[in-house]
Amino acid sequence: MGLQLVRQIQDALTKTKMSGSNEATPSGYKAYEVGLDQVDSFTGDPKLLAKAIRTFQSGKSLPYLYAGAAYTLIAASKEKDGTYAQEGLGLATQWLQKAQELVLDRVEINVIEAFIYIYGKEFDNAALVLDYLLGKDPESWYVQLATIAYYREQGMVDDTIAIYQDTIGKADTPPRKLGLQKQLADFYFDIEHFNEALDLYQMLVKFNKKDPELWRRISIIYFRQENWEEADRYNNQVLKLAKIPEAVEMRDMLKQRLNKGGVMGRLFGR
Repeated sequence: MGLQLVRQIQDALTKTKMSGSNEATPSGYKAYEVGLDQVDSFTGDPKLLAKAIRTFQSGKSLPYLYAGAAYTLIAASKEKDGTYAQEGLGLATQWLQKAQELVLDRVEINVIEAFIYIYGKEFDNAALVLDYLLGKDPESWYVQLATIAYYREQGMVDDTIAIYQDTIGKADTPPRKLGLQKQLADFYFDIEHFNEALDLYQMLVKFNKKDPELWRRISIIYFRQENWEEADRYNNQVLKLAKIPEAVEMRDMLKQRLNKGGVMGRLFGR
């Protein structure tokens, strides 16, 4: 992720045939919604972002295709440390402007401007855009997502949790609800509210048993709580799904704590 991925995506976009109506059509909006959801589920596999771009193309509406390209570049801009590559945000702005030149006042398109300001740490500008968009459509799903990002990126814990919980209650499809619950679980994890994170991860893993990252996060929480047996159990599930280096390292640390191979291990058949 980050700058390298941004340049790959931008290169692909410049080679993509940009065709379709200059209007924001209903079919374009439908494809746009699907594509945005695909981008929101991105966790590191560039193929998913490529798929999203094809989805935006399928709507045959240039405003939504350009706006979708901007949103894709924002997602690609995120670095491992959680910051955003400024070059990527700049390219996203250029694509967004193409969309805005064709249609002036579409909330679902203009909200991308708020995301660019938020991840660029221009919070005053982001607040102005969000206030305007909330006045236009206070129930917009995308404005709610931008509001979450606005609070989260500023480290406003209570406000972030409250808006997450409110928006989860308004989610109109199971994938959207689960996606936000995963985000909230990650937020709890990042701020070390481990009990709350654990409850959500254990619920989520029931719906997606093949996601090694969910199992890994649960294992880490149990490790932090010094519950070595549960940490080991969940880490073993990670390793069944993928040989993640961090999980291999966790296995070795847990062997020491569980005394595997030592006297205790021989006594109890470990």
